Amino acid sequence: TGRQPGNGDGFAYDFDFGARESVLQYNYSKNNHGLLLIMNGTENNIARYNISHNDQTHLVQLHGPIEEGNVIHNNLFYVDHSTVNIDYYLGGDPENEDRDALGAVFKNNIFYANGQGRFNSVYSYGSSWERQFIDSLEMSKPFSNNLYFGPWLNDLPDDPEGVVADPMLVAPGTGGDSFHTLDGFMLKRDSPAINAGSADLPELPTSVIKDFFGNPVNDGTPDIGVFEQVGSKEQE
Repeated sequence: TGRQPGNGDGFAYDFDFGARESVLQYNYSKNNHGLLLIMNGTENNIARYNISHNDQTHLVQLHGPIEEGNVIHNNLFYVDHSTVNIDYYLGGDPENEDRDALGAVFKNNIFYANGQGRFNSVYSYGSSWERQFIDSLEMSKPFSNNLYFGPWLNDLPDDPEGVVADPMLVAPGTGGDSFHTLDGFMLKRDSPAINAGSADLPELPTSVIKDFFGNPVNDGTPDIGVFEQVGSKEQE
């Protein structure tokens, strides 16, 4: 996907106005101008077990409040060139008093920046195709049990249960243009992401039972990311 003149979209996927209890899962997005848009007026949607490989500019853009209950969990975001934004949109008003309420829950995701890749958390405002960015405002957003590897242009998200480490992917960044080329995004057996996720995940009629690669995920404490290491069961 691309961003056309006069159009600030270009996302591969979105939860658009009125979407409720929708699930986006098992997708592979590469070199799109934006991965995921979550509009306001959406409720209890889930994006899980998706791989983003060098999606550019506005990686995830969030228009609605956290209280709408949208959750982004067990995804893998990989970038090795350019800066990609987690973008909280303020509309036309940079002084929007509701900015602290904007967002969605990020849980059990891997953020992997390599080479010239960078992540950034920003507020944005203005028209969709002439967006202005503010990355100097302090943010406190619901991030939990994510793994962070590589640089963020501003501070890492406030994630008390987060892991800052190399996730030890099998061969990061080697994905081609088909699902048969993605084994490099699996975890090695001694990865710090194994059994480091949160099991406090939303339950829907379409509750997930497999990871991106078809492995069962109900073996106790979940791993962080899109791959569940079979045989790594850890229970209290």
